[in-house]
Amino acid sequence: MKKETTYNMTISGGTFNDFRVNNDGTVTITMEMHDSNTPPTVTSEAGPTFVCIPTSKISIANDFMWYVPTDVQEIELKKNILRILGDNENCFPDFFIPEDFEKVKLFGQPKTSLGYGSASCDTWINSAEQEGCTLITISQYTMLLAYMLKVLTENEMWKPEHAWYAICQDSEQLNSLDWEKTFGFKNFLTAGKKYLIPDDTRSTLGCYMASGGINDRDSNYPLARIIRDSRSDCGKKDAPYLVYGFLAK
Repeated sequence: MKKETTYNMTISGGTFNDFRVNNDGTVTITMEMHDSNTPPTVTSEAGPTFVCIPTSKISIANDFMWYVPTDVQEIELKKNILRILGDNENCFPDFFIPEDFEKVKLFGQPKTSLGYGSASCDTWINSAEQEGCTLITISQYTMLLAYMLKVLTENEMWKPEHAWYAICQDSEQLNSLDWEKTFGFKNFLTAGKKYLIPDDTRSTLGCYMASGGINDRDSNYPLARIIRDSRSDCGKKDAPYLVYGFLAK
């Protein structure tokens, strides 16, 4: 699986002039030093690794798409996958998500009467951009679920009805898998967390809430449960939960 890691480098003691990426993958940096007798100070830190979700390989001909849904949520997910594939000429662009969600800054905040941790949807989007990322869109999230269904049903790993049931009705069943070996990224299904996901235009006028669970059972809030949640009505007095930004590139 294609991966991408960002390295943050700080160089002091000079003025940056230019840099060049060489054919062998190295980078040449040109600087004018403030003091020719003092070598520059270089520090670097590896950022989180992002893995490519090969959604361009998903099509209506895949085995998992032949499944006939039996549940309202299954019907909704399949309808949305078909719509997204149709809008993209049966080739949805690949994108990247974190390999390990515990190693990225997810800026999680508790839900409050003021909304998403007192932060508006556009604040979350801007925060993601400051990390050099975006928030995953509703179409990307839907196609991520399609990718997981495709993987689960390839080589008869799971029967289609089992895979669709786990994604759409009882995601707790996915905890029996080694996600890193199966999907290429670590388990992001954590009870008590929900992910804030903007629409495809990354509109600031409300977002979707997906995944996560308010209590200890993920079956209460399966991965495919996606609810429109605008800022105007997010002050409902329901059980508290953590809201996280689902980063993507």
